[in-house]
Amino acid sequence: MKTPQQSSTMLILFIVFCTLFPLLESLHSATLWGLNWQSPQLMAELGYALMFIKLLLLGLAFYLLLTRTEMIKSTLANRGIRYSYLGFNYLLILLQIPLLLIWIGYATISASPSAYNHQEHNLAGHTIYTRTVNLGATAEAFHLLYLKCPRPLHRYALAPLARIDWVGAYDLQADADDILVRNSNTNKVLHRIDRADLDCNTIF
Repeated sequence: MKTPQQSSTMLILFIVFCTLFPLLESLHSATLWGLNWQSPQLMAELGYALMFIKLLLLGLAFYLLLTRTEMIKSTLANRGIRYSYLGFNYLLILLQIPLLLIWIGYATISASPSAYNHQEHNLAGHTIYTRTVNLGATAEAFHLLYLKCPRPLHRYALAPLARIDWVGAYDLQADADDILVRNSNTNKVLHRIDRADLDCNTIF
């Protein structure tokens, strides 16, 4: 059975986790520090869900700071340490919540994960991943192409191949030497990828 002192210490550490985890995860450009598990679409969906989880953690930390003040005071008896602890956590909460709300709104409106935004094409023994980026009504949209390479434990790595202007509907085909990116409406070839360059062993 935990003593009151142990419970107070766990509370203090839990609040720090609730404020630091969202910050540290958000500072990395890739979801969960570049976990890259299973597929880019799955990681995009996980990243979207993580924004709500981080918002929930920050809200919980704010609630605990307000309602467990006496417990924190009794554990952090030194006034300087206590004020530093409270100020640090309140600052992280007040900085992160508005940013998370902005990111969630942007992701919901213009960049929510979808089967169109994240596509994988298995061609001639290679997996080509295409990501459609839509920066909103006032900015350009485009497609990014990557070679998806397998890694241990169901992870993957991505090697950039090309960037092409947005065309709406497109498809990928393989011929004897190249991977072709075509406009589905006009059948025009938008880009060629030399199959000889698609070697995960030499890229990574």
